[in-house]
Amino acid sequence: MARLDRGSWTIETDDAALLEPALALAERQHAQLRETSGPAQLAEIECWYKHDRWRRKTRWRYALKRLLLLPYPRRAERANLLWLRERCFLAAEPLAVGEHRRAGIVDYGFLITRREQDALPLEQKLAEGNAQERAALIDELAREVARMHALRFVHRDLYARNLLVRPSGSPGRIVFLDCWAGGAGPGWRGRAYDLACLNSEARRLLSSEEREQLARTYSEELRAQLR
Repeated sequence: MARLDRGSWTIETDDAALLEPALALAERQHAQLRETSGPAQLAEIECWYKHDRWRRKTRWRYALKRLLLLPYPRRAERANLLWLRERCFLAAEPLAVGEHRRAGIVDYGFLITRREQDALPLEQKLAEGNAQERAALIDELAREVARMHALRFVHRDLYARNLLVRPSGSPGRIVFLDCWAGGAGPGWRGRAYDLACLNSEARRLLSSEEREQLARTYSEELRAQLR
């Protein structure tokens, strides 16, 4: 991984050509004092810029976590996205990650990912889709979540807002986002937490038959994967 340390900034990326553009983008975003993430452009790449701004107690809390070798949230998210992609899940592609320090302590972190240009939110695709398309999306979601859990990865924020759908005809369609709180291996919250996240929205988004399909397909696929 290529790395750039300049002033109060640390930037890392797999493509050294993106170091300077990533630093320039981060400096602009940091200066704007915006709290929300959003679309941006990185060296002519349409991307999504996600950041955290920490103050007072939060800065010290993450500083203490780093002493325990725990990663900053955006670095954890980058690692989890790469983990998923390496195992053939569809997940946002990380382009650059970094932090800003004030008085030697990190007060700002960011992650830049490539935008899924033609993908739409799962909730929108379900609302627009006919019965056949909805059934196909539910099947793929159930199977991919079951495969993820069989590999001992828990997303821990598995709500519809963190799922995109690629256009019809794509080899796979369900894209995972925003997995910084999760990860592979043991953790405080197991796969039941992901299922609770999905079920909390299922009554609003799915019919009773579709909820049964989601649960049945997930259970069947999880048993098959664990074997």
